[in-house]
Amino acid sequence: MAEATRELVKFANKAAQGIIDDSALLASSKVVSASTAALQQATHTKSATGSKSAQAVDTATSDVSKATKILVEAAKKYQELEETQNIRKLAGNADIFNQQALITNLEVRLEQEIIKLGEQRKKRYQMSAKSATHVPQQTHIQQTPVQPQPPQFNNPFLN
Repeated sequence: MAEATRELVKFANKAAQGIIDDSALLASSKVVSASTAALQQATHTKSATGSKSAQAVDTATSDVSKATKILVEAAKKYQELEETQNIRKLAGNADIFNQQALITNLEVRLEQEIIKLGEQRKKRYQMSAKSATHVPQQTHIQQTPVQPQPPQFNNPFLN
């Protein structure tokens, strides 16, 4: 019975910490109850009916049963309290998570727009480079050579 009680306490602590669920705790409490009942049965078998030892075992059995129920209930309540506090923490952080998600989405959109802008600039650069290198060829105009003429002097005194 002592070992079953130690196991019950271990399971109660683990259940309160959220490491295990209630089913292991309830199973452990049933083992304690069964061990207590077996001890009570053995005592009644070996003792005279109504003896002080039989009454003491009955009282102890009742106390163990009450303590087991209290321990299981306390572990459940503590586990529920922990879950409630975790939910509150998560709910308190929900606005932060939402803001972070919004910022992340905006950053992704900004990055996409930066890429689009870069692509547009690249296209404009390529188009301006093509127009600068693509100068239309002029048609060849044949020029007639100009004949040199002797210089003419206008002297006002000679006229």
